[in-house]
Amino acid sequence: MLGSWFKKNDGVVVDTHVTRISRRLELTQQEDAPKIEQDLMQIIPRPRWTDFSHEVIWHGRKLCVARSPKCAECALEKLCHAGDKTWSTVEIHMDAKL
Repeated sequence: MLGSWFKKNDGVVVDTHVTRISRRLELTQQEDAPKIEQDLMQIIPRPRWTDFSHEVIWHGRKLCVARSPKCAECALEKLCHAGDKTWSTVEIHMDAKL
């Protein structure tokens, strides 16, 4: 709310989508939301924290769906090495899975 309404980037929102996709993209290996947030805050520039959260949540709802990710349609497919991909043009990393 602070980021969207008041333009204050005080943290990264970490919901189930952000957790899953951050792990799939190997941005973190953590499972705990506060630890994931700390990892993301280290690599995402502060001015992008709010937008990043919204974009990843949208991506998780529309493309990187938990039960059946639409990997063939994903613009991030070449960056994703998750072990449970439905389609891949890159090497799979079994650790990059939720």
